[in-house]
Amino acid sequence: MIGKITTIILFVNDVPGVAEFYRDILGFKIIDKIDPEWTELDCGSCMIGLHKIGRAGNVKKETGVKIAFGVKDVAKAKALIESRGCKMGKIVTFGKLNFCDGSDPEGNKFQISNRGMGK
Repeated sequence: MIGKITTIILFVNDVPGVAEFYRDILGFKIIDKIDPEWTELDCGSCMIGLHKIGRAGNVKKETGVKIAFGVKDVAKAKALIESRGCKMGKIVTFGKLNFCDGSDPEGNKFQISNRGMGK
């Protein structure tokens, strides 16, 4: 049987630069590093693995993937992320659900959301 998701792998051109974003802007801890090919970050419920794209200068195409991170207070988390230098989109509300989107330095989309975070 297939178990839980353990790692989300993002293919990037600049592993150290994108790792700094996830560490410094979103606050995740780097737990494994093989510069400049691989860095793994602990984001609580699973890991994010940053993997170097094969040849330098390769251009990534839109993947259609967005990683959603749970936060209790979207407005506070948005303000913190923006204070660290990342531009975030507008907070969208549907009933009790609030979410807001952003991008890492290579354009990988992420979302902060109160989905599943309780009251």
